[in-house]
Amino acid sequence: MKERLTPYYIDLIYETALKSFWRKKAFARFLRQCGISESFLGGWAADESKRDLLDRLFAKLPATDTGRAALLRMAKLLMEQRSFPDLQNWEDSAEKIKEAHDAVARLRIHHERQEEELQSEEASRRARDEFKRKQADITRSQKSLQAL
Repeated sequence: MKERLTPYYIDLIYETALKSFWRKKAFARFLRQCGISESFLGGWAADESKRDLLDRLFAKLPATDTGRAALLRMAKLLMEQRSFPDLQNWEDSAEKIKEAHDAVARLRIHHERQEEELQSEEASRRARDEFKRKQADITRSQKSLQAL
């Protein structure tokens, strides 16, 4: 099924990725799983924050087919999250985990709405095509009757 990578959807992916990982190592591992290149991750400076890296990454990803595919993989993997091991064992773990759950829930809800919308549009298109086909059949039948 086709996906719409709207700016809002991309922002939700960004926010969910940011809130789901705290440590750079775990975040880099996740980005590798999403298809982000080693050369890009190798350019992650020691003093560069996750947010700065995401800003650089998300500026580039929507521009190419490969990047859009990586964004969709990222969204899929983020929506599948049920636990957040990287957010455990911090003073404010409960708050971090709650924020991550909330971000995942917002991403899932938007994704499901988008899927429903796309399915509805597809059903409407099929109904229009069927209507046009039936109209063409009726027109042919009427011309045949007139010819007789």
